[in-house]
Amino acid sequence: MWPDSSTLRALEWPAVAEAWRERCASAAAAARLDAGPVEGGAEAVRGRIAEVAEALALAGPCSPQAAPVVRLDGPPSPDLSELPDAEAAIDRAARGGDLDPTDLLAIAALARLARSTASPILLRAASFPRLAALFTDAGGDLDLPRLAALAGRIEAVLTPEGDVLDAASPELADIRRRARETRERVRRTLDRLLVKLSDHLQDRFVTEREGRSVIPVKAEVRSHVPGIVHGTSASGATAFVEPREVVRDGNELRMLDGAERREVARLLRVLSRLVEGDAETLRLAFGALTALDHRLAAARLAADLGATAPEIVDGAGYVLTAARHPLLALAGAEVVPNDIAIGPGEALAISGPNAGGKTVALKTLGLAVLMARAGLFVPAAAARVPPAGRVFCEIGDEQSLALSLSSFSAHVSHVAAVLRRTSPGDLVLVDELAGGTDPAEGATLAVAVVRALVSAGAAVAVTTHYEPLKRLHERDARVRSASMGLDPATLRPTFRLRLGEMGPSAAFGVALRYGLPDAVVDEARTLLPAAHVEAQERLERIDGLRASAERDAAAAEDARREAEAERRRLEAEIEKARSREHSSIRDEVAGLWRQIHAMREELRTARKYLRESRRPSAETVRAVEEQVDAVARKLDPAGPVERALRGDVPGTEATPGACRPGDAVYVVSVGREGVVASVDGGDVLVAFGAVRMRARVADLRILGRG
Repeated sequence: MWPDSSTLRALEWPAVAEAWRERCASAAAAARLDAGPVEGGAEAVRGRIAEVAEALALAGPCSPQAAPVVRLDGPPSPDLSELPDAEAAIDRAARGGDLDPTDLLAIAALARLARSTASPILLRAASFPRLAALFTDAGGDLDLPRLAALAGRIEAVLTPEGDVLDAASPELADIRRRARETRERVRRTLDRLLVKLSDHLQDRFVTEREGRSVIPVKAEVRSHVPGIVHGTSASGATAFVEPREVVRDGNELRMLDGAERREVARLLRVLSRLVEGDAETLRLAFGALTALDHRLAAARLAADLGATAPEIVDGAGYVLTAARHPLLALAGAEVVPNDIAIGPGEALAISGPNAGGKTVALKTLGLAVLMARAGLFVPAAAARVPPAGRVFCEIGDEQSLALSLSSFSAHVSHVAAVLRRTSPGDLVLVDELAGGTDPAEGATLAVAVVRALVSAGAAVAVTTHYEPLKRLHERDARVRSASMGLDPATLRPTFRLRLGEMGPSAAFGVALRYGLPDAVVDEARTLLPAAHVEAQERLERIDGLRASAERDAAAAEDARREAEAERRRLEAEIEKARSREHSSIRDEVAGLWRQIHAMREELRTARKYLRESRRPSAETVRAVEEQVDAVARKLDPAGPVERALRGDVPGTEATPGACRPGDAVYVVSVGREGVVASVDGGDVLVAFGAVRMRARVADLRILGRG
């Protein structure tokens, strides 16, 4: 059962619903958003949450105004901003009513949008089964070709501006052709008369009166212009006369205008009957697109909140991990996440300082439950919520002057109503239970109410400053304590909920922080019973030790993160340096090989000269050979270049006699892979496609056998 309006207001659910509504792409969907519970039990709620998950996968966190995003792994993100509000037009046509051009164009737009949106989703039904199911009924998938045909029929009759096209029917085309010819004949006749009768006219122009073409004739010479008077000017000096020469054509135009209106009405009636025949298909399309818009809006809300899909578990308790208040999160506030867990027949008594976040914790729990049951994702790292169980909330200071009730009286009357209605599995949230009365009596009353609610099987969360209620867990295992943190050094709340602990109210610290004079606070301290002062001081010392431990832990974590960041930075610097070194070495290798190729060319030239007996000096040949050998030694596999690059060389080291034609090899000196073409002792001919080169066996790494 959905909570009553007072509970929804207390939890600020209307603001969450409005945030959901604002994220609808179309006004039509926003107007129809029912931000209430998903009907049909646990499976229905799970199904709705699964639809939102598919919507997130389909569109991601795009804004309502965003253009469709084409995804490689799915259909385009639907743009539903142009969804027309055509529901009333569909209903009117289904009852036999005739639609005007605006309604018919809305129907055509709906049909086109349904096809462009549903087609890619239905084609990917395996990936988006629940969204695809929105476009199906008992007879199967939505009849998209039928909708496309309907849109085509409408667009063949109407322009985008809503005018009926001449080509809509042969009859209309003929009527409008004859009307144009008649108007042209009237225009030519009147132009001629304006010249002929210029002495009798007030001015030389043609105007219309009562749908007839007339000319302005001076009243005193009216008898000189035969025709029909269709009115006079305000002064009476001018008579607007339809000349006799155009009366017959004017009558013809009136008849043609009537014929045009009748033909247009007939065409619109024909289209309206087509809509009537497809009314059920159109209703399905409109409902599916509206529902899809709602799911996409929920997906956008989930993305904006960083929310997660809740688990809907029958008979389970209410468990939130790292939960945040959705409205605070949407407002951009820095929200401290908290863990909250309550089972049926259990109570959580939350204590701590005023303005420390106790009420926010209650609202966070209540809103998370409502969001889950409405099919929304929950702003938490994880959430588990039962599908049933009513939510009762008593938050705020309410007086009823009409019933002569004080704040306490109104509070008690609400709590009494909750007690009467509570059943097992319900969630009851009460802020400052039994507050606003004598502390001793209020405390005992609060304890009794909590026990009664727990005995009724409810899951109860209350905030309190009463010591007996804070300590109720010591006497009743069904009750657990929790406190909102307070920094003892600054007397400011940490807004962190700590389960299993009690917190001081810190009234004096809060009073000082909000401006109460020191002298007043000091006097108040002296008036407290010694036992109370001792208990508060003990809680404050515990808070101080805890805060110190938390600061130490936070400092250690910060130090660990800084060390980790420094380690990653140094590793990145080392990698950059290694990359620069390898790049430099490779550049040097390339330069050396260019030298080798040039020197080998010189050596071949010298040897050629020797063979041809052109007698180059032996000193020249030796000098070239020495230069080639010097560079080759640098590139020798045992040399410095090879050692610098050894870590990047793939394959296994080649040995003399180990290479065979067809082997895949890596040539270290040039940094390329090739295939052995032939082997000649210690030399190997390696092919790089169409290019071949000779290399030493020691310069090779074997990648694979041919």
